[in-house]
Amino acid sequence: MFESCWARQSVKARRGVAASGLSASGARGAWGAEGVPRRRERAQSGAPGEGEGPGHPARRMPARCPPTAPLTTLSTGEGDSAPAEEHAHASHPHALLWTAAVQLALISNAGAVPVGLATWTAEPYPAVAGFPAGNWQVAGDSSSVTQTENGQPTVFFSDFSARNTTVTGTVEVLTAGDDDYIGFVRGFEPGDSTAAGADHLLVDWKRATQAFDFTGPPGAHATPGSTAVKGRAVSRVTGTPTADEFWGHVDFVENPTGGVTELARAMNLGSTGWADDTAYEFRFDYTPSALQVFVNGVLEISIAGSFPDGRLGFYNFSQDEVRYSAFDVIPEPSTALLLGAGLVGLIARARSAPASASAG
Repeated sequence: MFESCWARQSVKARRGVAASGLSASGARGAWGAEGVPRRRERAQSGAPGEGEGPGHPARRMPARCPPTAPLTTLSTGEGDSAPAEEHAHASHPHALLWTAAVQLALISNAGAVPVGLATWTAEPYPAVAGFPAGNWQVAGDSSSVTQTENGQPTVFFSDFSARNTTVTGTVEVLTAGDDDYIGFVRGFEPGDSTAAGADHLLVDWKRATQAFDFTGPPGAHATPGSTAVKGRAVSRVTGTPTADEFWGHVDFVENPTGGVTELARAMNLGSTGWADDTAYEFRFDYTPSALQVFVNGVLEISIAGSFPDGRLGFYNFSQDEVRYSAFDVIPEPSTALLLGAGLVGLIARARSAPASASAG
């Protein structure tokens, strides 16, 4: 009776996981085929009960099936004083499978986590003659930030690592008075603006092609002027580039302390500039070996390689009145894989437990 009952519940749990959008191929339940987030309606009918997720009614197991102990009460080794009946139910393979599968389904349906910007940090690159440092103004509700200066390269970076995450949000230029760089950094670390060992990715977007020769601070390596090309691109930043190197995505021999190397142009926006007073929805998928960037649901950048861990950051260069807003973070499918690996270990331990501990 015990075996057949848990077998039936396990089938139902597996169906729930399948319905949640998780699959062996790592597909995201939180995203549609076009890379656009699905918005889930959450019920507002009170706090969830035991065994239920947001917006789902409590599910009761048949009376003939013994309830499982929560995963947090499973034995972790010698000296565990949990009641014998908890071990009897929790150590049964089907009980573990059902419990973990339901928890996995609930996690996959949790949706995006809004990002508060009040704890982020502004960091300017070395001074450029005639261009002030960036000025990042966070909104009162911390859901958006506006960079107000037409100044030197500047970054506003997160307080969390952005690797193995999907990040979504909106960017908009609120003025018609300029045509320079807006963008993002991935893998940025605090202090990278002056660090010889800095290594991160830069995804930036120029409205119009323009040549310029910047003057750095006294004592800095002098580099030739360069041309910023209209459109969106992804580059790798190493060390401490000069403003000329940021501007033209180049690595000049005159500056041995750093440079910028362009890796790819956007598929559709590689030669198209951004527009004033237009909100663009971005999505970034970032792992140790891949970066994908979507704009308004369309894949624009997809590169593979070995990419650094580090923070997410907003980036501006010579462009004022840029607002970044409504950013969310979604864990990558690797989280589900870790949970699955833990489930395998729990089941293996249950199968090796003494027969007296798994009797119903």
